[in-house]
Amino acid sequence: MKRLTIIIISFLLTGCLAATAKNVRQSDLDAWVGVPVKALDVHPMFLTMRLERSFTEDGLEIRNYVNEGTRNICTTIGYNLVCKEQSGGCHNIFYIHDGYVMEYRPTGAGGARCYTDERTRPQGVW
Repeated sequence: MKRLTIIIISFLLTGCLAATAKNVRQSDLDAWVGVPVKALDVHPMFLTMRLERSFTEDGLEIRNYVNEGTRNICTTIGYNLVCKEQSGGCHNIFYIHDGYVMEYRPTGAGGARCYTDERTRPQGVW
């Protein structure tokens, strides 16, 4: 009986964790389609990130708002603790044409996973 109770609690906790897991939500990505680039220029979250810009020959602007950091990954080998620094983060990539966002594509790097929520949506009325 005690074992069954532990199994049931484990399943319930797994369900709770899955429900609160952070993911990229399609509705957050779609919220940017057709929005003027000015919204990106003044967005409070993206203003805090490093910006990398590039342009294609046909006039497409690509903006990459980089949100990254480093962390230490440690493992034990025998009696030794071995640590290494790993960098990773999320590249918030926006494709812009004629002053409007065509697509928002968050892309993880270095083993990191991106997620979106209300804070990543356009702020204000556009």
